[in-house]
Amino acid sequence: MGPLVLAGVGAGAGWRILTAGVIGASIGAGFVVVFGVPTLVFVLVWTLGTERSVDTARASAPARPT
Repeated sequence: MGPLVLAGVGAGAGWRILTAGVIGASIGAGFVVVFGVPTLVFVLVWTLGTERSVDTARASAPARPT
């Protein structure tokens, strides 16, 4: 869940920069596109990998007595 929060914060901050209506905003937008998008993709792939490893560990763990 933590990496998804990180991805959401990054996407929100990137959207804020992309839609800024001031002089020089195109520089920030370029940085968001060049660095933000690959970082966001990396975090989402990281989250999927973590989730799959947790699911695999839960599936292979012995059942707990109730």
